[in-house]
Amino acid sequence: MPIYLSSPGSGPPGGILSRILAAIVAAVLLVLFVVFGFAIFLVLLVVAIVGGIIFSWRFRKVRREMESMMQEAAGASAPFPGTEDAKPRGKNKPADTEFSQGETLEGEYKVIDKER
Repeated sequence: MPIYLSSPGSGPPGGILSRILAAIVAAVLLVLFVVFGFAIFLVLLVVAIVGGIIFSWRFRKVRREMESMMQEAAGASAPFPGTEDAKPRGKNKPADTEFSQGETLEGEYKVIDKER
């Protein structure tokens, strides 16, 4: 016995007029969905652009401060702030030499708590 997947009351497929009407309705709906989708895309694009402009405007001061700090750090002769007057004291260097960029400092340390 064959089993048909049709609901009760569904008749034979519609005629040519109903098919043409269904195609017109489907085309109109497709055009409407494309137009609304494009409008939503444009709104989201404008929101993203405005948000990016606001973000960059708000953080311009932070960028300027970071750039000035980087320029100061690149131009400084001491590797650490506040050590401009420090003289290296080690066995290999005399006490009157200056620090230079990229130089390794030697030192001693003491382990206070090995459990940490």
